[in-house]
Amino acid sequence: MAGRPAPEWRWAVRGKRPGAADDFAVIADSTGGRQRADLDRITRRMIPGNPGATTRGPAALPWVMAGPVAGDRIGVAIIDWPEEPVHDAFGRPAVEMRYVDCAFAHLADAGVGYDQLAGVVSGLRLPPAGPLAPALGPPDLAATARLIDEDFSWYAATAASLLDGALVLRDAPDVPVVRRVHLLEALSSLLPYGVRGELSLSTYLSPLTATNTRLGFGAGAVRGVRSVPWRGPGGGPRLSAAARRYLGLLREIRDAAGADTRALLATLRADERRLPLADGRAVVAHAEALRQQMTTLAQLRAGQARPSAVERVLRWSSLKLFQASEWKLLLDSYVRHTPVTELDVNLLRRQRPSQVIPLLAAHAVDAVDLDAARAYLGTGRRLGVLDEVVGDMVAKAVTRPDAAAAARRAVTVLLEVAGGRDELRAAVAEEEQACRGLAAALILGPDPRLDLAAAFVRWLCSGPGRPASWLAGYAAALSGTAVEWTGPWHPSARDAAAIVVAAAENGNLDLVAAPVWASLTGDLDQAWRDRLGGVLRDLPPRYVDRLPGDVRDAFLGKDQKRR
Repeated sequence: MAGRPAPEWRWAVRGKRPGAADDFAVIADSTGGRQRADLDRITRRMIPGNPGATTRGPAALPWVMAGPVAGDRIGVAIIDWPEEPVHDAFGRPAVEMRYVDCAFAHLADAGVGYDQLAGVVSGLRLPPAGPLAPALGPPDLAATARLIDEDFSWYAATAASLLDGALVLRDAPDVPVVRRVHLLEALSSLLPYGVRGELSLSTYLSPLTATNTRLGFGAGAVRGVRSVPWRGPGGGPRLSAAARRYLGLLREIRDAAGADTRALLATLRADERRLPLADGRAVVAHAEALRQQMTTLAQLRAGQARPSAVERVLRWSSLKLFQASEWKLLLDSYVRHTPVTELDVNLLRRQRPSQVIPLLAAHAVDAVDLDAARAYLGTGRRLGVLDEVVGDMVAKAVTRPDAAAAARRAVTVLLEVAGGRDELRAAVAEEEQACRGLAAALILGPDPRLDLAAAFVRWLCSGPGRPASWLAGYAAALSGTAVEWTGPWHPSARDAAAIVVAAAENGNLDLVAAPVWASLTGDLDQAWRDRLGGVLRDLPPRYVDRLPGDVRDAFLGKDQKRR
């Protein structure tokens, strides 16, 4: 969860102190009492019934509850008998509630399940020694999928029925509490993760207590709440039209994934955007988008997806749903086939700028013609990332296996498409190492283009103020113009070789600064070394003495005498 601040986990203990005559209340919490009134209100509302010391069967403790609290947090509580029995002032045994909560956004980022949260609470000995910071790994979707596959039709229909309101699962007297937690998590996993911001669950609901809980187990019917038997006679619940449509979409998404329930759960869990559970149409629309995503990806791999379908997926689906390879496939198809004027300028930048930028940059360099390159840079401009696209294009061109050819294409695109934009020149100039590499590749690489290198350097030098020393060195060699520079001059061996070669071919050797001669070395790629050697062997006598001794010996031979 890189990029997010460390989450705040709150905890509280609700119960009675030994021998106390006061009511059941929060007696300890992580805030040192500062938020005790709020935590007392939250934990009181989560209690699903009145536990009894002699209760057996489905109403026996422990009880586990989970749901949204405080607007943007998810809370989980366990009510059980404390390890050390506690009796109040009247000799009555007192139960204990252990409670934790965390921000929904933090839990959604990792797709944390209710079973994992219940494990956090059950494993705690409150109050803990320090701040609560549980290490939660990824959810075990494979295990949840195996549970659902025991009776997919029942699980899917029951999950879909939650769009219609609260539901009690009855006639489950022998299901232990740990399995109940896993069953509730399984049903929740068949809904988009975003509804958990409104979904409340309980392993037990009292038939005598009115409740706002959306889903739970009960010994019988709960007043005012629909109930269905736990996978018993009578099948699943009756469904509204919206719930029936959602059930159909669950089956379609699962079928599109090759009847893989785990893949279905991963798809539903990947989108962390909150959804209103009370609005069945919004949940159905979300599922429609998921189905469209999977269908379009399959068509895209087969080369059959229409650009309009790709655009719909990118507009309405969270890109967190996609693997990196799937995302690249979608974006590549979209950029190639969708007119720039139709692009939603906020969409791609918000969702995955780290992949949009290098993809547009690579396409601009590899474009079949300048019109195509102009379209890719135009996309970057509308996204507000044109300077980043251009910077990435420059930085990556010199690292490619075809560096010389990539340099020619990148510089041509820069000069022809982006040359008139001062802000782009500044962005490109910031990539100093890459710019030096481009200039050197144009001079030393196969099929050298000194004219293109000269135009590139002139463009970079045309900004306000004095150019950097490396630019002045290249400008003097390529254009024969002595330029005053700022800062020290420490040319690399590659710079020195490129400047000397350019100066020799343009008759500007007198303008090569002393630091350049001193930086010459034979430590170059073989092709560049050969090109430098050809120039050095033809140097006029007055320049030979300017060469470092090891360079003169390496390229001209140890027996070379000063002429």
